[in-house]
Amino acid sequence: MILLESMCQDGWFLMSFVTGSGTSGEKKPRLKILVVDDDLLSLRLMQVFLTREGYHVTVASSGVEAFEAIQHQQFDIVFMDLHMPMMDGMETSRRIREWENGRRHTFIVALTASYFPDDEQELFKSGIDNYISKPFEVEHIQRMLKQRSEIRSFPPMQALPSGETLDG
Repeated sequence: MILLESMCQDGWFLMSFVTGSGTSGEKKPRLKILVVDDDLLSLRLMQVFLTREGYHVTVASSGVEAFEAIQHQQFDIVFMDLHMPMMDGMETSRRIREWENGRRHTFIVALTASYFPDDEQELFKSGIDNYISKPFEVEHIQRMLKQRSEIRSFPPMQALPSGETLDG
């Protein structure tokens, strides 16, 4: 516990924290995560949770900001709110997929409070890879991140020499 008593505009303090161990103590690959949400409280909660879990987190408060971030930095996973003004999550995902053409595929997870089974095809057509319904359990996010970490930790496949096949 940290207790601090202070007076307005009198003094200062500096605190350093070690990050990255997460709650389980196991070593995780340090995924680069982009969280996109126009609700600043939701955005901040995800940022704090993921940072404490040991992930490198970037935040964007709109689809426009997310699209700009994707063009300047490579992310392993994007958690994308669907309902945002100007450019919603599905349109942002479509633009990301168009821009990625020939580039590395970024895994996009929709976060939505208004999901209906009929919407699933539209989500996937827009380029979204998976979705989590709000409100979600922290374990859902942890499980998805663990799966992505395991996929990311595989070494890249080596191309076979020209003319060679797997069966000999």
